[in-house]
Amino acid sequence: MFNFKDTAFVSRRFGIGLIVGLILQIGLNLLGQVNMVQAAPDYTNVAPGSIFFSQTGHNLGGAFKNYWDSHGGLAQFGYPLTEQISEISSEDKKPYTVQYFERARFELHPENAGTAYEVLLGLLGSIVAPKVERAPTSATPPDGIYFEGTGHSLGGVFRKYWEAHGGLPIYGYPLTEPYQEKNPDDGKIYFVQYFERNRFELHPENAGTDNEVLLGLLGSQIARQRGLVPPLPEPARPLPNAVTQPTPFSTMGEIKGTALEQIIHSPILTKDESYRIYLPPNYKNSGQRYPVLYMLHGYSGSNTEWIGYKLFDVADQMISSGQIAPLIIVLPTGEQEYWVDHADGGLQWGAYVAKDITGFTDANFRTIPDRLHRAIGGHSMGGHGSLQIALNYSSIFSIVGAHSPTFRTKEQAPDYFGDMAYYQAHDPVSLALNSQTAYSLRIWVDIGEEDTGWLPRATDFHNALESRGISHFWNVFPGNHDAIYWTGHLPDYLKFYSGSFSLPR
Repeated sequence: MFNFKDTAFVSRRFGIGLIVGLILQIGLNLLGQVNMVQAAPDYTNVAPGSIFFSQTGHNLGGAFKNYWDSHGGLAQFGYPLTEQISEISSEDKKPYTVQYFERARFELHPENAGTAYEVLLGLLGSIVAPKVERAPTSATPPDGIYFEGTGHSLGGVFRKYWEAHGGLPIYGYPLTEPYQEKNPDDGKIYFVQYFERNRFELHPENAGTDNEVLLGLLGSQIARQRGLVPPLPEPARPLPNAVTQPTPFSTMGEIKGTALEQIIHSPILTKDESYRIYLPPNYKNSGQRYPVLYMLHGYSGSNTEWIGYKLFDVADQMISSGQIAPLIIVLPTGEQEYWVDHADGGLQWGAYVAKDITGFTDANFRTIPDRLHRAIGGHSMGGHGSLQIALNYSSIFSIVGAHSPTFRTKEQAPDYFGDMAYYQAHDPVSLALNSQTAYSLRIWVDIGEEDTGWLPRATDFHNALESRGISHFWNVFPGNHDAIYWTGHLPDYLKFYSGSFSLPR
């Protein structure tokens, strides 16, 4: 058996941090602590002699073109998805010029100019590969080799492809054994194996051809998650049916806009649910379209809870006085189900909000129906819900706020959070440590300094984002976990949401 030692090749492990640029000021009058870092891509560094790809609308030139041409070109890396941009490495905190391709990310290392390592491939496989145990050497196939450094083997058609198309410098070491996985692009099941820089996919329908093994589109996947390219469109889905006509109702005070209540039938929940909506002043006559804020209630509340905190009244006053731009506000009902898609096929409350509620709103009101103009927020249970929904449905929302979120540990979580793996896929703190979609979101978190029961895990969430260089506002205000706190900070919340809608993306 052949043991390929780490000393044979030094594998550079640059993690990918968020692009650090200008700190955006949106007129927030904050009383607490605020951390915000915003991406500032540089599209000016296009080398002479570059070529333009009309398929994606981007250029390729300089050292990146030389590397692309000499290491397999289109078949190996796919089309360019961005221009050359600057990204901060989360490992050494230094900026590097990078360019995303469908199957790779090129990184320019001028300190290696004149050597074979002036351009290096990003470790995209390491970013998305599942965390698995080392495999025993006894599991190595007869025609395989075992890599002691990562504890995995390589054999069969995957080994043949690996050796024929560049081997270690191009793909890195194997990070898993071959296993079955659902493809995120076409939804089909394939045998795959992850490497430090990519994912191999076995396509038996192409047996005997050069396409029997295909590379995963990891460059596209990560660029999409980080907001560098548009998200995939949502597949067509049945929309909820209105069960009742929209009925006006009274808010806490007199408003110039309109407050409506309606019952709809959810195809996802297969039952009727009530929701409430605020339409800004002059909605009926303006003819214009508006961004939408979806606000989730707490564990003991309903879709009237934010109305009781005067959300509609304060929004109406701030719109009328010109403090914020007009927007639509939607208040769904989530019962006491933590706004989560229940494990083992239970009720899908996250999907209900992300698909049924947004779909009905877009179909029946003059919204701007894209993720850049959808925000989701909530308090307490709703703060947990808003974050996990935004992180798991980032193609729907681009802006998220969590106000006094209650992040339950696995021991505190209800049974419908499932096993540990399912819990971690729906726990915002775990997602902050592992999810790549967080890079594409504009995030706000606030909590009262006297809210001692929930402050530690909220701080864990903040620290997880900060450790990865992920943009967010972090606010610790005076106050506790109560109505006085949330009502008092409504202007801060509304300025954040409205200001985020107006930012250039």
